[in-house]
Amino acid sequence: MSEDTRVLNRRSFLKVAGTATAAPLFGAKMHALAALQTEPAAPLGANDHIQIALIGAGIQGQGDTKVAVQVPGVKLVAVADCYDGRLAHSKELWGNDVFGKTLGIIGFGRIGRAMARRALGFGMRVLYQDAVAADPATEQELRATRTDTATLLRESDFVSLHTPLLPETQHLINAKSLRTMKKTAYLINASRGPVVDEAALAQALKEGWIAGAGIDVFEREPEVHPALMGLPNVVLAPHIASASSDTRLKMANLAVDNCLAVLEGKTPPTPVNPEVFAKR
Repeated sequence: MSEDTRVLNRRSFLKVAGTATAAPLFGAKMHALAALQTEPAAPLGANDHIQIALIGAGIQGQGDTKVAVQVPGVKLVAVADCYDGRLAHSKELWGNDVFGKTLGIIGFGRIGRAMARRALGFGMRVLYQDAVAADPATEQELRATRTDTATLLRESDFVSLHTPLLPETQHLINAKSLRTMKKTAYLINASRGPVVDEAALAQALKEGWIAGAGIDVFEREPEVHPALMGLPNVVLAPHIASASSDTRLKMANLAVDNCLAVLEGKTPPTPVNPEVFAKR
């Protein structure tokens, strides 16, 4: 095999993962989508830290297989566990196709909509739940349909959380809601940790209520629920959705732009409480 196509064992993978920002995930499509998140939680305009890119030609299942996830190496450790020198023809390395599946987005703000935009490239059906409906033009552009949470959980193949943490969203995903999801579904949380009941999620993953999960935030950060550790069907990342040099530079520049605007007597570009400017 060439240097670019060899199958790495765990030790070799971890050696190169410290500096690599992209790696081929042949045969591990579940992990690829589990790591699929779009924008960092910080209020900035960077949309492209974690992306999905199709490499090479392919249609439907073939195209889904040829997936690369541009993420720091730590997010690929779970995938590395699959590779210990064996050929990728083993059924235990099989994943699920993304093309044409249903993506359910809970929280359809800026980040949720960016997630929907990326799903267009996979020909996915997009359902969303939000307290405020998107305008018809946005729904048409993103081919997104608003529905209730129960329907979204029941019909989605992938459920991605982008809701703020509010009293009504704490443990929004719990044992009851997890049991309503498809056994073949995957849960992705890039919102806030307490939105998911981690004990219930660990039980769901162990007992096969759902197929898998990708988690970038935790209930009691930096602690991770011990029952999640070591599970083969979950990808755990230490809240690093914004951890790229490009995104962090944009975050710093945005902070400077806000400071300069205030010093110049102007309205900052991203105020947390814009209502105070209306009183001036």
